[in-house]
Amino acid sequence: MTVSATKPQRKPTTISLDVALLTEAKVLGINISRTAEQGLRQEVAKRRAELWK
Repeated sequence: MTVSATKPQRKPTTISLDVALLTEAKVLGINISRTAEQGLRQEVAKRRAELWK
């Protein structure tokens, strides 16, 4: 995974999420954008690793 020293550029994006999960995350103070980005980064890294096999 490549990590940049500069702040990444962000693009507003619309996604659909389970309403109950979204509500609970908001109540718990979870940053939805950052958490989604983290999960997406992990999945991209996983898929890249699979392609190298």
